[in-house]
Amino acid sequence: MTRNSAEGSPRIAVVIPTLNSARTLGACLDSLISQDVRPNELVIVDDVRTKDETRSIGESWGARVVVSPAGMADSRNVGVAHTSSEVILHLDSDMIVEPGLIQTLIELFREDDGPDAATVAEASVGTGYWWRARALDKAGVEATGYGRSARVCTRELFDRVGGYDGKLEAGEDTDFHRRALSAGARVAHVKQPRILHDDGRMSLMIAFRKKRRYGLSVATFDAKHGTGSLGQGWGRRIVRGALIGIRADPMAVPGLVILKLADAAGALVGKLAANSKSSARYRMDP
Repeated sequence: MTRNSAEGSPRIAVVIPTLNSARTLGACLDSLISQDVRPNELVIVDDVRTKDETRSIGESWGARVVVSPAGMADSRNVGVAHTSSEVILHLDSDMIVEPGLIQTLIELFREDDGPDAATVAEASVGTGYWWRARALDKAGVEATGYGRSARVCTRELFDRVGGYDGKLEAGEDTDFHRRALSAGARVAHVKQPRILHDDGRMSLMIAFRKKRRYGLSVATFDAKHGTGSLGQGWGRRIVRGALIGIRADPMAVPGLVILKLADAAGALVGKLAANSKSSARYRMDP
C-alpha cells in the first residue's frame, strides 16, 4: 500500500492528547500553524476531566477537538481514529515544533521505500535551576539515544502494531517503539528541526509527582518487556548529560543527578502504590 496521497506527497496528521493544557497548548498549535508547510489534519483529544480553556483554544486554532475519557496512551489511538492521513505525528500539548519540521517529515516519508517511523531530537525549554538540570537530561538522551521513542509513524505501521497500549501511563511511547522494531519497522532519526519541550519552571516536587503517576503502570510495562527495562541506558544517559554540562553549564550538573534521583524515587513510590492496590484487590476477591 502506498504511503503517498494522490498529490504525490504523504498527508500528515498531528494528534495531541490534552488535560487542562491551556497554559501550553496555544504555543504548541501556533508552532504548527506557522510552519511553511502546515499539517493536513490537527486533532486534539481532550480528557473529559478538563476544566480550563483547552477546548476553546484548540477550536480557535482550527483543530478538531474530540472529548474522550481515554487515558494518555489511548487518547493517541482515539486521535488517530479521527484522521485519514498517511503519516501521524504524535505530540504532547507542552511541545513546540521548530520551523521546517513538517516539511522535513513529509520529505522523509515521501518515498515508498522510506522509513516506517522516526524519532525526533528534543530539547527542553523553561526557567529556573531545575529546568537547567532537565535540559542536561534531554541532551543526554540525544547524545546516547537512550530514551528516544518514535514520535512519527506511517499509518500502516500504526495499524500493524495495534497502536498504543492503553493500559500504560508510563512508557507507552517506548512500548510502541519496541513493538514497532519487533515488527521489522525501519526507524529514522531527525536531528533538525527539533521538538522543544516546555518544562516551565521545574521543581523537584513537580518531577517527583509526574514520575509517581507514571510509576503506577511500570509493573504493566515490566510484564511486557522485563523488570527494569524501562530504565535501560539510564546511567549512560546521566553520564553523557553530565559531561555535556561540565562544558556548557557546570553548576547544573549536581542538579542533574539530584533530579534523576527524584525521578527514580517518584517512579518507585508509584510502582509500590500500584502493587499495594493490586495486592489489596487480590485479598478482597472471593
